[in-house]
Amino acid sequence: MLNLGQPTNETKRAIPLALLKLASDNEIQGITRFQKLVFLLQEGDLLNMDEISDDEKFDYKPHNYGPYSKELHDWLDELAKQGTIQREIKETPAGNEKEVYHWSDEDEDAIADTDILTDEDMRGRVSAVLDEFNSIPLLELLDEVYEAYPEYTINSKR
Repeated sequence: MLNLGQPTNETKRAIPLALLKLASDNEIQGITRFQKLVFLLQEGDLLNMDEISDDEKFDYKPHNYGPYSKELHDWLDELAKQGTIQREIKETPAGNEKEVYHWSDEDEDAIADTDILTDEDMRGRVSAVLDEFNSIPLLELLDEVYEAYPEYTINSKR
């Protein structure tokens, strides 16, 4: 099994990988979107699902654009360093930079060693979050999250 380090919970480690693996074109546009997708998958409310257990959750705090997990950000950095996922910087139409995340076929073992994609419930959760939120404009996604979770907007720049 690939030693991916922290976080220690297998499901938690695999959630970002499952999102990328099942995403259209195996891609998620931007760290803010990635953060919100994982948050919504964990919470479940907006899709009428139960939230996942606390030990499988990344720790989120109010930040510049709503809920943010340093733990998740660090985990994505580690996955990119190891080559498990690919991260590239692209320029937005407004001239800003954003990170675009891609599934890397170089390390199929990273997700093959977990049960996340064989667990019908979790696979359904991941697919539902992606179907509902991965292709909508980022500002619309933020609006949905802000409305549903106002407690995470206290530090928001938007």
